[in-house]
Amino acid sequence: MNIKKNIAAIAGAAIATATLTMGTAAAEVRSFADAKHDVEGGADIWRTTVTHQKRVKVTVKFDDIVPDFMSDAGASIYVDTDKATKGPDFVLRTGLFDGTDYAMFRTDGWAAVGEPLTCFHQVSLDYDLDLAKVVFGHGCLGDPDAVRVAVKSANGGSAVDWLGGRRHLTAWVVQG
Repeated sequence: MNIKKNIAAIAGAAIATATLTMGTAAAEVRSFADAKHDVEGGADIWRTTVTHQKRVKVTVKFDDIVPDFMSDAGASIYVDTDKATKGPDFVLRTGLFDGTDYAMFRTDGWAAVGEPLTCFHQVSLDYDLDLAKVVFGHGCLGDPDAVRVAVKSANGGSAVDWLGGRRHLTAWVVQG
């Protein structure tokens, strides 16, 4: 083997190793689209992005959320952490207007059960970008290797929207 072939082989191996290492060090981020304008009002889900690293971050893009409490819009973010059981393990419920509160619960099927959890979880709303950003502490979810989510929103009327369909859980997002 000549020196040029050796250098090319070593460089190729180094690039492949760096690529594999970078791929495992980065968090997995997956986006899931929902039909636009399938419900009336600002509770129309357009897209949900799940980032799974030390914390699980769920960002939901809506049509037009507004700070006015008269919108009466709200959302539920369900999180499944256990592949061996059917359905979600947790739900976070939040309003989508200024001054709202939020709480996280364990679930039995799709129903919230027990007292609100006190582990780390946080919701922030961005009305300029029509985003709800939810962060779950990894310990709060039991330190899972993978998660999947379902998102439901509703406005003050009868409009209800589910990401991908009623009680539909996304594909699994593994921890990066």
